Amino acid sequence: MAVLPFENLGGDASQAYFADGITTDVIADLSRLPDTLVIAQGATDRYRDTEFDVRRVGQELQAPFVVTGGVWRSGGEVQITVRLVSAESGAVLWADTLVYPNESQWSWRRDVGPRIASALDLRTKDVIGGWGTEGVEPQEAIEHTMRGFSALRRAMTRPEFESALREFRKALTMAPKSASAWAGMSIALSDAIFYGQVPYPRDQLREAKDAADRALALDADNPYSHVAQGKVLSLLGQLEAAQDALETCLSLNPSFVYAYVRIGLIRVELGHAEEAQKYVDIALRLGPNDRYRAASAHLVAGIAQFHLGNDNQAYSELEKMVTANPRAGFAYLWMAAIDALHGRDEKAHENLERYEQLIQIHSVSGLKVIDHSKNPVYLAQRERFYGGLRKAGLPE
Repeated sequence: MAVLPFENLGGDASQAYFADGITTDVIADLSRLPDTLVIAQGATDRYRDTEFDVRRVGQELQAPFVVTGGVWRSGGEVQITVRLVSAESGAVLWADTLVYPNESQWSWRRDVGPRIASALDLRTKDVIGGWGTEGVEPQEAIEHTMRGFSALRRAMTRPEFESALREFRKALTMAPKSASAWAGMSIALSDAIFYGQVPYPRDQLREAKDAADRALALDADNPYSHVAQGKVLSLLGQLEAAQDALETCLSLNPSFVYAYVRIGLIRVELGHAEEAQKYVDIALRLGPNDRYRAASAHLVAGIAQFHLGNDNQAYSELEKMVTANPRAGFAYLWMAAIDALHGRDEKAHENLERYEQLIQIHSVSGLKVIDHSKNPVYLAQRERFYGGLRKAGLPE
């Protein structure tokens, strides 16, 4: 099924993050239903604030069921309207309005999934209701956490990661036992390192590990807790443990696109580049129109093809990445290496310049510092990449 962006019924643009946050919660909740595949949130963004034919949406996303809704909020009072629609006939199969008079009663994480499951006549067993059942957090803390994830979803630069971090830190001053806020903080720190936005990441990685550990200790049923662990462990070079953490995330939320993308990269790092594509394919199936996650998936596909010796296919995937997200600096780095290896010197220099404008790591030795795999197959394949970068003009 597909969950379309919930409409911000209050009309206040500054509250759009709140409707986005509830959409995220509903997707996570529904993803835990048995035998259910939920299209990732970014893939449905193009239907935001537009008129649409639900039958066409179903065809475009290959989803027989579509969930739509809206959010109205005044202070602590929240009303959520939800509809489950057949994409085949356009008929409304179920509709309801959930009313929460104040923040102490905010429990949509536990309400929406079971009601839709009942409408579909699914067996929910015990899969719904675990995540988010910890004590109620203050309204402001929840808002800051939502703002943090909203900022993090599109973050690529250091200021953007810092903006997300500020929101998570504010949430934690009000709700120090918020697993979601600790996980979000860890993910923001890890992603800033992963995307080359932190020149000396050792202290930041320690902070990310501490935040991930706190999130997991507070709520082991929260998929973000396990994603935070997976990201930190991969940066520490503990790749098998990182994959285990990401697979645990997927057991809690099978629609978590990034987990598939990162596992694909881990398979490359462990010397199994031929296994990466199946994870990329799942990620693209779940988020075909989410340009940020699609860009990451194409990067992993490109890296895998390079490691398999298929340079033309690799280059094609990398071009898809920069088309989806022109700010994705590492794609230009890989393209520069391939250009140089194939004698396209001018093009190699152009792509290297683009990379250096976006990423702070400007040497081969700097790249090796963040290359954590010790797998001999991977390292042998990687030397060809570094050789291409030297030819392109990247200093040692």
